[in-house]
Amino acid sequence: MVPVTALITPNPDPQGLFEGTSRDWMFFVPHDPYGLIALPGQKDFAARMIDYCLNDTWFNDNQYVAPYLLYYAGVQNQGQRIIRNVWVPLFQDGVMYEGVKPKIPHNGWQTHYTGNSGWLMCSMLGLFPLQAPAGQFLISSPSLTKATIHTGKKDLILQTSRHSDGDIYVRKVRIDGKIYPCYVIPARRLASGARIELEMGSDLTQGLGPLYVSSSDGWVLDAELSSDSHLKCTVEAPVLEATTKICSRTRPVKVMINGQEYQDWGYNATEHTTTVRIADKAQIEVLLE
Repeated sequence: MVPVTALITPNPDPQGLFEGTSRDWMFFVPHDPYGLIALPGQKDFAARMIDYCLNDTWFNDNQYVAPYLLYYAGVQNQGQRIIRNVWVPLFQDGVMYEGVKPKIPHNGWQTHYTGNSGWLMCSMLGLFPLQAPAGQFLISSPSLTKATIHTGKKDLILQTSRHSDGDIYVRKVRIDGKIYPCYVIPARRLASGARIELEMGSDLTQGLGPLYVSSSDGWVLDAELSSDSHLKCTVEAPVLEATTKICSRTRPVKVMINGQEYQDWGYNATEHTTTVRIADKAQIEVLLE
């Protein structure tokens, strides 16, 4: 039997692991990010993931999702900063690499690896496909000021305002002219065509406002603000249950599921996050007053 300590090694192909070390693989359960973050061994997940993204990733296969997992940890802006200012600039002149480290100088193999092109395109657009669940996209900081995707039906148009080197964080989302208080959107909604407008800002500490959906491992079919203190969203669980995290600057006075008051929700005062779990498909309402 090989001792456990023998498997923890900087060798990129150690016995028992493939193309990575324990440092790489300890993070990657992208289909269950909330379960991953809740594990006892994942203390200080956000800080450790940020360090990993900045110092240890080498753009091999599943590592592309690393900064996007920060959304599930409640630090969406940190993920946007890494994607916009660190990772995307590495792929200059359309050259794709595996082995590049996001550190100057770029010590790595610099192996031509065209599989990175999909990650780069989605990250530059500010729409990235998630694994939790599959069929949902996450809205991030785009490198482009405007893009049009011809879907064969209605065009999908993405456009930014206040777009500059300093204004790199998504501050407000509008879809077809209506405020959309959410970072995630299902692929089925994009496939039907839409106009997505992103207002950008420079403050790392802000999100999308005092009340918005920050992440979910279910399909967020719609999200709207009835008022600044009343959010509604419809979430569909891909299997048995879905967890949705809603950023609320103050503790809600009431949470409702399908029109009925709901008691089994939690609020983290440090992270200003309300957590709601639903089965099947349900409308969630969060009221701050």
